[in-house]
Amino acid sequence: MLKINYNTSDPSIWVNNSRTFRILVGVNGMLLPVLLWLFLYIDTGQTEVLVSISHYYFTRANSIFIGVMSALSMFLIVYKGEETLDFYISVIVGLAAICVILFPTDNLTSYPCEESCNHIIACVNPNSFREKFHLISAAIFLGGLAFMSGVLFVKSDKPKNNRGRKKIIRNRIYRSCAGLMLLAMATIFFLGFLNWMPEQQYDDLKLTYWMEVLAVESFGVSWLVKGEAIFRD
Repeated sequence: MLKINYNTSDPSIWVNNSRTFRILVGVNGMLLPVLLWLFLYIDTGQTEVLVSISHYYFTRANSIFIGVMSALSMFLIVYKGEETLDFYISVIVGLAAICVILFPTDNLTSYPCEESCNHIIACVNPNSFREKFHLISAAIFLGGLAFMSGVLFVKSDKPKNNRGRKKIIRNRIYRSCAGLMLLAMATIFFLGFLNWMPEQQYDDLKLTYWMEVLAVESFGVSWLVKGEAIFRD
């Protein structure tokens, strides 16, 4: 169960508190795929997941996609971290999240009003630059979060032999989450873009979507741990 310290004598509570920021980032990330699927199911009866999380931009759930990604971008841009490098990396990741919204991926369909596509409400003119820039932005977003988890979060002002048991456990979680994120990105790149798997089989398995879910859930867990919602010293 998440616990946030609301001690009113502490002037650094709520959004001014780094721990709270980390918990908010983690919760937003983990809830994103759940909220997208749930809203679309309730609103349109759509049970099948889409090609990718980004494709929810074109559906009735677009307000959730835009809202959560915007919140994540703002949290990351103003996140101070513990060192200067943390700030620079989080700003880059936050800007990449904004670009994911501003430059949407390719359309789900060219005819959003078809009866079989009642969950789709929009489409945009095809644009190879926009679609490639979206993929690059998404890669920077996830790659930057993996770097923060696997490299920045594991740092400590104590030597390795003086670190507590929970810090050692947290570092293992950070590195595991970063590894899962990189694995998800590698799966999409090699099996999807380089076609190491037959395209039809890849699409039928919705591998892009499930790998994105794996990545965002992993980064969500790492940020919850960093926010000391779990394994707190």
